[in-house]
Amino acid sequence: MKSFSLIRVYLFILFVFLFIYHSDSINAQTMIKKYINAEVLVFNKLTKERAIFIIPAKSSISFKNFNIKVNSCFKIMDKDQDFVTNITLEHIYENRIEESENIVLYLIKRNLNIEPRNLYYEFKLLRCNDEKDIIVNNIYNG
Repeated sequence: MKSFSLIRVYLFILFVFLFIYHSDSINAQTMIKKYINAEVLVFNKLTKERAIFIIPAKSSISFKNFNIKVNSCFKIMDKDQDFVTNITLEHIYENRIEESENIVLYLIKRNLNIEPRNLYYEFKLLRCNDEKDIIVNNIYNG
């Protein structure tokens, strides 16, 4: 009976080792290409109002009652070649930050998006790009 338990332990250790090795080899093959801008669509579900912003990474814009800060925008260099952006969304109420949340937007695999808690607005990543001369100030389409 002890030998059966010992065999199970060895098999478990072997399984864990193979899993870690396989995961490391997959992760080693995945590469990321960083971009300097994220093009984001903001859509009001009630009024159907929409605005598109090109926001440089590490920059923010104000739109309605939000501060939208793009932390990063990149492409995952795998078979899907998906674009991803990480955004900090600050909800502003009476000139102060009421709530801050992190959202993640995918271009292709939108089912993986981490959506904002605000039910009236939808955010979509349109693309990441390396365009120069993006002026963040005075971008407003409201």
